Amino acid sequence: MREVVDGVIEIPIAYVHAYAVVVDDGVVLVDTGLAHAGDASRISGAKLRHRSRFLRVVGAVMPAPEPVPVDETLTADGPISVPGFTAFHTPGHTSGHASFLLDRAGGVLFAGDAVRSGRTGRIRRGPKMITEDREAESASISRLADLTFDAAVFGHGRAISHDAAQRFREFVVQGV
Repeated sequence: MREVVDGVIEIPIAYVHAYAVVVDDGVVLVDTGLAHAGDASRISGAKLRHRSRFLRVVGAVMPAPEPVPVDETLTADGPISVPGFTAFHTPGHTSGHASFLLDRAGGVLFAGDAVRSGRTGRIRRGPKMITEDREAESASISRLADLTFDAAVFGHGRAISHDAAQRFREFVVQGV
């Protein structure tokens, strides 16, 4: 584990990262219990997710995640029930993918699977084989580049602790 910025802890789990955020009345585990309406029925198990050929092959080795209840369904961008967090609908990886901006330390973007970072901290698109909609992904990355934040954390790839928004803007200029 490592602290990315004050009170934001990166927790590596195999090939993904989870994040714990210390708040006034406890700790928030990011990306659990909050979902956009576009994915809520898949997460809860009410609707099966379309799986690409790649994901069907992976599924033979790795079990599918178990359905879990969704505590809060997001239908629009804006503040969520956890103070200091703002949700942004960022489709691409999935139709209901959401990213979150924490109002702390110059802004911390929780990009999830909207993008990833490489070993040198460069922004990279998600792999084609696990991205539902590449055009939506490009639009979402451009939208994130318009936000104000200093740090960014990802579901995959190394966290960026400083000047993260600038790296997003450079990536967009290079042609998403």
